Amino acid sequence: MRRRAQANGLRPQLDRMIVAIARRMVEGGEDSNYYEWLGETIRSLEPRLIGMGILREGEIGVDNLTDRLREEALTARQPFVVGPMGAAFVRTPIGG
Repeated sequence: MRRRAQANGLRPQLDRMIVAIARRMVEGGEDSNYYEWLGETIRSLEPRLIGMGILREGEIGVDNLTDRLREEALTARQPFVVGPMGAAFVRTPIGG
């Protein structure tokens, strides 16, 4: 990765910083984005899960789920594992 960064004109320090930021975002730890992502995903799915009879109203406690996920992972000193995610970016013309 370092050689690729240097070949593209990036400084080695920037390379390390980018890797550190990426790791913090996806590997867990206190500042991971995954806690909020999973909490908000469950919040959005909760009405459907209740409607399907999989959950009962208030069973999960989505209002503090993100905090509880973070606390449990950090207390247990265990990794926070979620399924794979993908993203895409597309530019489209504005107007018709």
